[in-house]
Amino acid sequence: MRRARIKVVGEPMMYHLYNQVAGIPSDRPFGKVEKEKFVQLLHKLDGFFLVKVLSYTVMSNHFHLVAYAPGTLPSTEEVCRRYEEYYPGRKLSLKDPKVAVYARRMVDISWFMHDLQQQFTCWFNRTRPIRRRGSLWADRFKHTLLGDGKAAWTCVKYIEMNPVRAGMVKHPSDYRYGSFGVWAATGVHPFAPHVVDHLLPALQGMYPFSSIAQLFASLSNAYDELRPGTHTRKSWLERRARYWVDGLVIGSELFVLDTAARFRPYLRKKKHGAARIIGHGPDELFCYKHYVQI
Repeated sequence: MRRARIKVVGEPMMYHLYNQVAGIPSDRPFGKVEKEKFVQLLHKLDGFFLVKVLSYTVMSNHFHLVAYAPGTLPSTEEVCRRYEEYYPGRKLSLKDPKVAVYARRMVDISWFMHDLQQQFTCWFNRTRPIRRRGSLWADRFKHTLLGDGKAAWTCVKYIEMNPVRAGMVKHPSDYRYGSFGVWAATGVHPFAPHVVDHLLPALQGMYPFSSIAQLFASLSNAYDELRPGTHTRKSWLERRARYWVDGLVIGSELFVLDTAARFRPYLRKKKHGAARIIGHGPDELFCYKHYVQI
Protein backbone atom coordinates (compact mmCIF):
# COMPACT_ATOMS: atom_id res chain seq x y z
CA MET A 1 0.00 0.00 0.00
CA ARG A 2 1.28 3.47 -0.87
CA ARG A 3 2.66 5.51 2.00
CA ALA A 4 0.96 8.85 2.48
CA ARG A 5 2.82 11.99 1.51
CA ILE A 6 3.29 14.18 4.57
CA LYS A 7 4.08 17.79 3.75
CA VAL A 8 3.92 20.83 6.00
CA VAL A 9 2.11 23.74 4.35
CA GLY A 10 2.36 27.32 5.58
CA GLU A 11 5.46 26.72 7.71
CA PRO A 12 9.14 26.47 6.77
CA MET A 13 10.44 22.90 6.90
CA MET A 14 13.57 20.94 6.03
CA TYR A 15 13.33 17.61 4.25
CA HIS A 16 15.47 14.66 3.31
CA LEU A 17 14.55 13.76 -0.29
CA TYR A 18 15.63 10.47 -1.83
CA ASN A 19 15.03 8.17 -4.77
CA GLN A 20 16.68 5.30 -6.62
CA VAL A 21 16.49 3.91 -10.13
CA ALA A 22 14.45 0.91 -11.18
CA GLY A 23 16.14 -2.44 -11.69
CA ILE A 24 18.17 -4.85 -9.61
CA PRO A 25 20.43 -3.55 -6.79
CA SER A 26 23.58 -4.16 -8.82
CA ASP A 27 22.48 -1.82 -11.62
CA ARG A 28 24.73 1.26 -11.72
CA PRO A 29 23.48 3.46 -14.58
CA PHE A 30 24.96 6.75 -13.37
CA GLY A 31 28.55 7.45 -14.33
CA LYS A 32 30.47 10.72 -14.25
CA VAL A 33 28.44 12.33 -17.06
CA GLU A 34 25.09 11.39 -15.52
CA LYS A 35 26.09 12.63 -12.07
CA GLU A 36 27.34 15.92 -13.50
CA LYS A 37 24.07 16.38 -15.38
CA PHE A 38 22.06 15.72 -12.24
CA VAL A 39 24.00 18.39 -10.33
CA GLN A 40 23.54 20.81 -13.25
CA LEU A 41 19.78 20.30 -13.05
CA LEU A 42 19.84 21.08 -9.32
CA HIS A 43 21.41 24.45 -10.14
CA LYS A 44 18.99 25.05 -12.99
CA LEU A 45 15.92 24.40 -10.85
CA ASP A 46 17.34 26.69 -8.16
CA GLY A 47 16.48 29.61 -10.42
CA PHE A 48 12.80 28.68 -10.54
CA PHE A 49 11.92 27.06 -7.22
CA LEU A 50 12.06 28.47 -3.72
CA VAL A 51 12.74 24.96 -2.46
CA LYS A 52 16.44 25.26 -1.69
CA VAL A 53 19.05 22.49 -1.69
CA LEU A 54 21.33 22.54 1.35
CA SER A 55 23.27 19.34 0.68
CA TYR A 56 23.34 16.61 -1.97
CA THR A 57 25.02 13.33 -2.80
CA VAL A 58 24.54 11.71 -6.20
CA MET A 59 25.42 8.02 -6.26
CA SER A 60 25.57 5.44 -9.06
CA ASN A 61 21.91 4.44 -8.78
CA HIS A 62 20.30 6.85 -6.32
CA PHE A 63 20.53 10.33 -4.84
CA HIS A 64 20.00 12.15 -1.54
CA LEU A 65 19.09 15.79 -0.96
CA VAL A 66 18.59 17.85 2.17
CA ALA A 67 16.35 20.75 1.20
CA TYR A 68 14.50 23.69 2.74
CA ALA A 69 10.93 24.58 1.76
CA PRO A 70 9.64 28.04 2.77
CA GLY A 71 6.36 28.54 4.55
CA THR A 72 5.23 31.59 2.59
CA LEU A 73 4.40 32.06 -1.07
CA PRO A 74 6.53 34.35 -3.25
CA SER A 75 5.21 37.73 -4.35
CA THR A 76 3.55 38.14 -7.71
CA GLU A 77 6.56 40.04 -8.99
CA GLU A 78 8.92 37.30 -7.81
CA VAL A 79 6.85 34.62 -9.53
CA CYS A 80 6.86 36.48 -12.83
CA ARG A 81 10.59 37.20 -12.63
CA ARG A 82 11.50 33.58 -11.91
CA TYR A 83 9.12 32.30 -14.57
CA GLU A 84 10.50 34.56 -17.29
CA GLU A 85 14.12 33.79 -16.39
CA TYR A 86 13.41 30.06 -16.34
CA TYR A 87 11.48 30.12 -19.62
CA PRO A 88 13.35 32.58 -21.87
CA GLY A 89 11.06 34.22 -24.42
CA ARG A 90 7.90 33.61 -22.40
CA LYS A 91 6.00 36.31 -20.55
CA LEU A 92 3.75 36.04 -17.50
CA SER A 93 1.45 38.94 -16.68
CA LEU A 94 1.06 40.03 -13.09
CA LYS A 95 -2.71 39.58 -13.48
CA ASP A 96 -2.52 36.14 -15.08
CA PRO A 97 -4.40 33.53 -12.97
CA LYS A 98 -1.47 31.18 -13.52
CA VAL A 99 0.65 33.33 -11.21
CA ALA A 100 -1.10 31.83 -8.17
CA VAL A 101 -0.57 28.33 -9.57
CA TYR A 102 3.14 28.89 -10.10
CA ALA A 103 3.51 30.52 -6.69
CA ARG A 104 2.27 27.35 -4.99
CA ARG A 105 4.39 25.20 -7.27
CA MET A 106 7.59 27.09 -6.45
CA VAL A 107 7.43 26.18 -2.75
CA ASP A 108 6.23 22.59 -3.16
CA ILE A 109 8.75 19.74 -2.74
CA SER A 110 6.57 17.46 -4.88
CA TRP A 111 6.75 19.80 -7.86
CA PHE A 112 10.46 20.34 -7.30
CA MET A 113 11.10 16.60 -7.34
CA HIS A 114 8.72 16.10 -10.27
CA ASP A 115 10.63 18.56 -12.44
CA LEU A 116 14.05 17.30 -11.30
CA GLN A 117 13.29 13.64 -11.96
CA GLN A 118 11.33 14.21 -15.16
CA GLN A 119 13.94 16.44 -16.75
CA PHE A 120 16.74 14.08 -15.79
CA THR A 121 14.81 11.08 -17.14
CA CYS A 122 14.13 12.81 -20.49
CA TRP A 123 17.81 13.69 -20.86
CA PHE A 124 18.91 10.20 -19.76
CA ASN A 125 16.57 8.40 -22.18
CA ARG A 126 17.55 10.40 -25.26
CA THR A 127 21.32 10.23 -24.62
CA ARG A 128 21.64 6.43 -24.41
CA PRO A 129 23.49 4.64 -27.24
CA ILE A 130 20.18 2.90 -27.91
CA ARG A 131 17.46 5.43 -27.15
CA ARG A 132 15.28 4.24 -24.28
CA ARG A 133 11.71 5.03 -23.27
CA GLY A 134 9.72 4.97 -20.07
CA SER A 135 10.34 5.62 -16.41
CA LEU A 136 13.80 5.61 -14.90
CA TRP A 137 12.87 5.66 -11.21
CA ALA A 138 11.76 2.65 -9.20
CA ASP A 139 8.92 4.49 -7.46
CA ARG A 140 7.88 7.96 -6.42
CA PHE A 141 10.45 9.71 -4.27
CA LYS A 142 10.69 9.24 -0.50
CA HIS A 143 10.92 12.11 1.94
CA THR A 144 11.47 12.65 5.64
CA LEU A 145 10.55 15.73 7.66
CA LEU A 146 13.57 17.01 9.59
CA GLY A 147 12.27 18.67 12.72
CA ASP A 148 15.03 21.16 13.48
CA GLY A 149 18.58 22.21 12.62
CA LYS A 150 20.06 19.33 14.58
CA ALA A 151 18.06 16.76 12.59
CA ALA A 152 18.96 18.46 9.30
CA TRP A 153 22.66 18.74 10.17
CA THR A 154 22.78 15.09 11.27
CA CYS A 155 21.14 14.07 8.01
CA VAL A 156 23.67 16.13 6.02
CA LYS A 157 26.52 14.32 7.75
CA TYR A 158 24.91 10.96 7.09
CA ILE A 159 24.21 11.44 3.36
CA GLU A 160 27.63 12.95 2.68
CA MET A 161 29.12 9.73 4.11
CA ASN A 162 27.34 7.59 1.50
CA PRO A 163 30.30 7.21 -0.90
CA VAL A 164 32.51 6.06 1.99
CA ARG A 165 30.00 3.46 3.16
CA ALA A 166 29.75 2.24 -0.45
CA GLY A 167 33.54 1.82 -0.65
CA MET A 168 33.88 4.37 -3.47
CA VAL A 169 36.25 6.71 -1.60
CA LYS A 170 38.08 6.69 1.71
CA HIS A 171 36.92 10.16 2.74
CA PRO A 172 33.81 12.11 1.61
CA SER A 173 36.00 15.06 0.65
CA ASP A 174 37.29 12.90 -2.22
CA TYR A 175 33.83 12.48 -3.77
CA ARG A 176 33.17 15.19 -6.34
CA TYR A 177 29.43 14.48 -6.71
CA GLY A 178 28.55 15.49 -3.16
CA SER A 179 28.30 19.02 -1.83
CA PHE A 180 30.94 18.37 0.84
CA GLY A 181 33.37 17.08 -1.77
CA VAL A 182 32.85 20.23 -3.86
CA TRP A 183 33.46 22.40 -0.82
CA ALA A 184 36.61 20.44 0.11
CA ALA A 185 38.00 20.76 -3.43
CA THR A 186 37.13 24.41 -4.10
CA GLY A 187 36.51 26.06 -0.75
CA VAL A 188 33.07 27.09 -2.03
CA HIS A 189 29.84 25.30 -1.17
CA PRO A 190 27.73 24.81 -4.35
CA PHE A 191 24.65 26.19 -2.56
CA ALA A 192 26.37 28.49 -0.08
CA PRO A 193 23.62 31.18 0.08
CA HIS A 194 21.02 28.60 1.10
CA VAL A 195 23.27 27.16 3.83
CA VAL A 196 23.86 30.67 5.19
CA ASP A 197 20.18 31.65 4.99
CA HIS A 198 18.57 28.47 6.29
CA LEU A 199 20.92 25.90 7.83
CA LEU A 200 23.27 28.08 9.87
CA PRO A 201 20.43 30.03 11.56
CA ALA A 202 18.73 26.74 12.44
CA LEU A 203 21.90 25.60 14.22
CA GLN A 204 22.31 28.70 16.37
CA GLY A 205 22.27 27.84 20.06
CA MET A 206 23.03 24.18 19.32
CA TYR A 207 26.47 24.41 17.74
CA PRO A 208 29.16 27.15 17.75
CA PHE A 209 29.04 27.71 13.99
CA SER A 210 29.01 31.23 12.56
CA SER A 211 30.19 30.48 9.02
CA ILE A 212 30.18 27.77 6.38
CA ALA A 213 33.92 27.35 6.92
CA GLN A 214 33.37 26.47 10.59
CA LEU A 215 30.45 24.24 9.72
CA PHE A 216 32.32 22.11 7.22
CA ALA A 217 35.59 22.18 9.14
CA SER A 218 33.70 20.44 11.95
CA LEU A 219 32.30 18.00 9.40
CA SER A 220 35.78 17.24 8.11
CA ASN A 221 37.03 16.69 11.66
CA ALA A 222 34.16 14.29 12.37
CA TYR A 223 35.10 12.21 9.33
CA ASP A 224 38.82 12.33 10.16
CA GLU A 225 38.03 10.76 13.53
CA LEU A 226 36.72 7.69 11.70
CA ARG A 227 40.17 6.66 10.51
CA PRO A 228 40.72 2.88 10.62
CA GLY A 229 42.04 1.67 13.93
CA THR A 230 40.70 4.57 15.99
CA HIS A 231 37.77 2.56 17.36
CA THR A 232 36.42 -0.97 17.40
CA ARG A 233 32.70 -0.30 17.09
CA LYS A 234 31.17 1.37 14.06
CA SER A 235 29.70 4.81 14.63
CA TRP A 236 26.28 5.81 13.31
CA LEU A 237 28.04 7.57 10.41
CA GLU A 238 29.57 4.32 9.24
CA ARG A 239 26.46 2.17 9.44
CA ARG A 240 23.75 2.09 6.81
CA ALA A 241 20.58 3.12 8.64
CA ARG A 242 17.15 2.63 7.06
CA TYR A 243 15.44 5.29 9.16
CA TRP A 244 16.91 8.06 6.99
CA VAL A 245 14.94 6.77 3.97
CA ASP A 246 12.06 4.90 5.64
CA GLY A 247 11.34 7.33 8.45
CA LEU A 248 8.63 9.93 7.96
CA VAL A 249 9.65 12.31 10.73
CA ILE A 250 13.01 12.77 12.49
CA GLY A 251 13.69 15.27 15.25
CA SER A 252 13.14 15.75 18.95
CA GLU A 253 10.70 13.38 20.61
CA LEU A 254 8.22 16.23 21.12
CA PHE A 255 8.37 17.27 17.45
CA VAL A 256 7.98 13.71 16.22
CA LEU A 257 4.96 12.96 18.42
CA ASP A 258 3.32 16.34 17.73
CA THR A 259 3.73 15.82 13.98
CA ALA A 260 2.30 12.31 14.26
CA ALA A 261 -0.72 13.65 16.12
CA ARG A 262 -1.15 16.44 13.59
CA PHE A 263 -1.41 14.06 10.65
CA ARG A 264 -3.27 11.26 12.43
CA PRO A 265 -6.69 12.08 10.85
CA TYR A 266 -5.25 11.16 7.44
CA LEU A 267 -3.04 8.23 8.40
CA ARG A 268 -3.02 4.93 10.20
CA LYS A 269 0.08 3.90 12.09
CA LYS A 270 1.35 0.34 12.31
CA LYS A 271 3.79 1.03 15.12
CA HIS A 272 3.33 3.29 18.12
CA GLY A 273 5.63 5.92 19.53
CA ALA A 274 8.85 7.54 18.49
CA ALA A 275 12.00 5.41 18.47
CA ARG A 276 15.25 7.00 19.64
CA ILE A 277 17.85 6.54 16.91
CA ILE A 278 20.89 8.62 17.86
CA GLY A 279 22.49 9.95 21.03
CA HIS A 280 21.33 10.60 24.57
CA GLY A 281 20.03 13.64 26.39
CA PRO A 282 20.27 16.86 24.34
CA ASP A 283 21.98 15.03 21.47
CA GLU A 284 19.28 12.43 20.90
CA LEU A 285 17.06 12.23 17.83
CA PHE A 286 13.84 10.30 17.39
CA CYS A 287 12.17 8.79 14.35
CA TYR A 288 8.57 7.92 13.52
CA LYS A 289 8.05 5.28 10.81
CA HIS A 290 5.58 2.92 9.19
CA TYR A 291 2.72 5.17 8.16
CA VAL A 292 0.38 3.95 5.45
CA GLN A 293 -2.66 5.52 3.85
CA ILE A 294 -6.08 4.60 5.19
